[in-house]
Amino acid sequence: MQKKRTEKTMLRLAELKETGEFSRALYDNAPIGINVFDENYRFIDFNDYIIGILGGSEERYYNFIEEFSPEYQPDGRKSKEKSLEVFKKTLAGESQVFEWELVSDSGEHIPVEVTTVLAKHDGKNVGLSYVYDLRHVREMEHRIDKLEIELLESKISIMLSQIKPHFLYNSLIAIRELCLIDPKTASETVDEFSNYLRGNLDSLSINKPISFSKELKHVQTYLSLEKKRFEERLTINYDISARDFMIPALTLQLIVENAVRHGITKREDGGSVSIKTRESETDVTITVTDDGIGFDVEKLSDNYRHVGISNAKNRLAAMCDGTLTIESTSDVGTVAVITIPKEERE
Repeated sequence: MQKKRTEKTMLRLAELKETGEFSRALYDNAPIGINVFDENYRFIDFNDYIIGILGGSEERYYNFIEEFSPEYQPDGRKSKEKSLEVFKKTLAGESQVFEWELVSDSGEHIPVEVTTVLAKHDGKNVGLSYVYDLRHVREMEHRIDKLEIELLESKISIMLSQIKPHFLYNSLIAIRELCLIDPKTASETVDEFSNYLRGNLDSLSINKPISFSKELKHVQTYLSLEKKRFEERLTINYDISARDFMIPALTLQLIVENAVRHGITKREDGGSVSIKTRESETDVTITVTDDGIGFDVEKLSDNYRHVGISNAKNRLAAMCDGTLTIESTSDVGTVAVITIPKEERE
């Protein structure tokens, strides 16, 4: 009987040892830094992960705050004072979550997020601090910031593709001349010019499609300004039967301005531009037709024009799952068709 009890005891001790080894393996190989501190605010244990990111000899980890923290934290507080406050609150049963800056053995400053909790070890209170390396988070934030800057630059590029210096200059000259011969019309033109600029600038803050009616109004303002400049050389036709849908800001504006600038006004006698919308069971189409000089779609020589069309196609695809197709024939004219599926128009 005694022999059986001894065997059971030995088996239990072996199980406990295996359990302890397993727990230690989990502790050391956890993908997060772990420190343990006692009631005297001394670090008494740490796992392999924290050693891996900070380096240095293990002896230094028992003086963790002094050895691996700068004198001051980014919030201006001294590391020793702030850590003492954290120790006291944690051991009093209050969990803490805060950001901290560590300094590796190589001198690299490492931002981390620390979570502390109260635990029991050998019948005594201890504090556990879980250290999460924020470097990859900071890298992602940097990449997001970079993408936001690129997006803003893209929006500015789109806006600048719509507001060319020559257009501003010519519009102002037209307004100046109207001031001399027709002050009332000049005043109306100033209002239209102001609305046109405001519409382009507002588009920089728009990250989603706008109503077609709003886009059409902006286009009409632009065409009204151009009509005052070119008078009989520019004819405008509207055939709008579908209005209740969304479209990326300045998309139609780009197509119409290309028709006027690169098509109609290149002819000595001018020409006409037509805007037509139609709705089927599956989609909405916007067709912009001009009888200008046309161009070779495969050989766009005007870089601004090429970039503008590429931007329009990309924004249509990204925002509305829409498409833009362009057909043009030299000395005949150009037809641009925007197609937007209905299921995307929420």
